[in-house]
Amino acid sequence: MKTLNAVVIREALAGYAVANEVIEAERRKGLATMTDEEARDIDRQLYASWQSLPDWARVGLERLDLFQLESLLAMRRAFQRMAESRTDHESA
Repeated sequence: MKTLNAVVIREALAGYAVANEVIEAERRKGLATMTDEEARDIDRQLYASWQSLPDWARVGLERLDLFQLESLLAMRRAFQRMAESRTDHESA
């Protein structure tokens, strides 16, 4: 079994946290200036683009969603193993 490098994982998580803060700030700024009509127009455009996809493309997107979910679950399991390993080492 491959060992996880705790320092690399902590640095990656810190990077993700900073990136999320920047993205959320930009999103809040954009949403704060958006009118109701602009929001509805974006929603209509997104729905129309989804409806215009052929069936095979929708299946591909559903598979992508599943892949992303599986990746998140694999990451969660890795973090869980790391936490359990850390707990085991601390109690020893």
